[in-house]
Amino acid sequence: MMPFKSLLLFSTSVALALHSVSAIAVPVRMSQVGTSTPSAVNDIYETCQKNANAVVTLYSGTEIGTGSIVSPNGLLITNYHVVKEAIQAPSKTKIYVKLTNGTRYIGRAIKSDQPNDLAVVKLDTQAPLPVPVALAQPGNVRLGQAVCAIGNPFGLTSISVGKLKEFRGSNDLKSDIFLIRGNSGGPLLNEQGEMIGVNKSIWLSETGENTGISFSTTIGIAKKLIDDAQIYLERNPSQSAASAAPLSPSDSSLQIANRPVASGGVLGAIVDAKSLIIRQIVLGSPADMGGLRPGDRLIQVDGKPLGSLATLQAFLNRRQASASFTVKRNQDTMLKQVNFKQNYSTRTL
Repeated sequence: MMPFKSLLLFSTSVALALHSVSAIAVPVRMSQVGTSTPSAVNDIYETCQKNANAVVTLYSGTEIGTGSIVSPNGLLITNYHVVKEAIQAPSKTKIYVKLTNGTRYIGRAIKSDQPNDLAVVKLDTQAPLPVPVALAQPGNVRLGQAVCAIGNPFGLTSISVGKLKEFRGSNDLKSDIFLIRGNSGGPLLNEQGEMIGVNKSIWLSETGENTGISFSTTIGIAKKLIDDAQIYLERNPSQSAASAAPLSPSDSSLQIANRPVASGGVLGAIVDAKSLIIRQIVLGSPADMGGLRPGDRLIQVDGKPLGSLATLQAFLNRRQASASFTVKRNQDTMLKQVNFKQNYSTRTL
């Protein structure tokens, strides 16, 4: 029996940028897109792109995770384990929330469901927020449908894609989608851009490696908790009233949220060290803008074979202005031109 890992913790050996990042175990099961066509891969990826503004980064105590805006009055859904420290010791631990535009707010956990690893956080602001993510009807969730996940590994908004593989009881979904720490609490979306689950855990191999299989709590369970939170706010209107201004990035209480971002000759992709398959793409990065997608296998760069992660790393270390990548996407081979000089720190900081 392979163990579950609910915290999506770091392990070893995948590359994000210029240098080798100690981040993730090499998967022993590949997170493939299956028989999807290249256009289908683009379609589900673009679905996540369009919904990224409704996804936030949460920092709480020692945890970093993801949440989704689910109502105009500032309710977020995330994992219980992401904000556990703030729930258990609210006087000691705060929840800091960062929007994709960099605006930061304080949040408060107002409802939680520990058995299903869910929590609802209320943003302390009356400022206009991004359009909330749409919630799917539980009866519209289909096995085999293409899905995508938005999360914030390394504090960078990233996308991974896959397929919904299995219903696990009435509470959980199983997908062949690659997640790591920072994805916790993020949305699992269908082709229509509707949330069908809240990502929470991965499946580890016997040796503790990330298998590329992940689990999420179903939207039906999440909707119930969101509804409970709305009822709570209606009955406690003083908890809804908030006039807090956005926090400045220089605020000393937000130093945990000011994570460094890579710059220079950065690809902006999490790449499997053995297969050179792209597992996640950072939004706004050279990889994203150049048309690389999760599931692409890197074969060549500027016509030269990429036999290993070290070869890719050595090329990136040269910090060229641009490069032509040959990739295998399902059964098709294609060329993608990547420009390394663009600045994407505003989108991903």
